[in-house]
Amino acid sequence: MMKRKFARKGVLQLEAIAALTILLFVLAAFATFLFASARSGHILIDRQRGVLAAEAVLNEARAGIRLSDEAWSERYDDITIRIEREPGAGEFNGCEMWTVRVETQFDGRTTGIVSLKGAIPMVTENDDATAGGDADEDA
Repeated sequence: MMKRKFARKGVLQLEAIAALTILLFVLAAFATFLFASARSGHILIDRQRGVLAAEAVLNEARAGIRLSDEAWSERYDDITIRIEREPGAGEFNGCEMWTVRVETQFDGRTTGIVSLKGAIPMVTENDDATAGGDADEDA
């Protein structure tokens, strides 16, 4: 019976090729993970920008600053703001209900859509006259 000698050189080459293939696969998976996490980080930041912009619009409206949708959008880069106004009902009688819809964009793609709703007091002409109260009633 003849014994065949295996070429040790060929086995080592196969092991090296397999190790390099596995290493390249691991590096590709790691790079994919890094790019995906960076992209999702930008998405989260853009959504947070949208929430802050919508809250700023509601706060300024509550303070009496009323602008058009285009004027609100011009204040922020890569943000589109739309406001839906409807009269308040029930406990919000005398208020306007504003729904502020904000779309943020990153690299030309829409990454976040945020919608906040809030009650905005209606501004009347008599608000300035009665803001201080009646000081003469104490006497």
